[in-house]
Amino acid sequence: MDTDSNYMALSAELFQCVKPECWETFPQEFERWMVEPYCSNHRQQFWNLVWMGEDTSSVTSQTCCRNHYRHDSRTPGKFKQEFKGDAIVALNSKTYICSASGSATTPANTKLSSKGLSKRTNSLSLNHFRSVLRSRRHVHGVNTGFVRKNNKTLTYSMIKRGLTYFYPKRLVCSDGVSTEPLDV
Repeated sequence: MDTDSNYMALSAELFQCVKPECWETFPQEFERWMVEPYCSNHRQQFWNLVWMGEDTSSVTSQTCCRNHYRHDSRTPGKFKQEFKGDAIVALNSKTYICSASGSATTPANTKLSSKGLSKRTNSLSLNHFRSVLRSRRHVHGVNTGFVRKNNKTLTYSMIKRGLTYFYPKRLVCSDGVSTEPLDV
């Protein structure tokens, strides 16, 4: 699986979604797949806090645990949380916006990727992505830059189809969200 495009939506915090009968084996599976936010010295303390439903920051904020997390983040194949929010519109691979607090007005509250469209010259918002999803019509953007030609530096401005509804990898159903395999 391409982990760059793996997004997951949960109705609660990850640890709150674990069934009590899985509590014994979950820590081993978690450590196998996820970046560990604790060092080996604080492992048991972390899991005790998790199962009691208490805040784990007293463990994860310690220097040894932060160092372990930074080191473990570089382990190939492990998943790490890149953004935590409450809204996402993913139109295509590498074309999505994630938003915290349902508003995409503050850059610190959003994570945005718009393949082939400059973020510097196009101020895209959650509403732009939603309009493409609802209307099934693309949104244009402008890319600008410099190019060398005949020993001269020239500027260019190019209008291009920035956000598109077309999804070539699967068939998008009429609800605009569900997909089915292509019949090829």
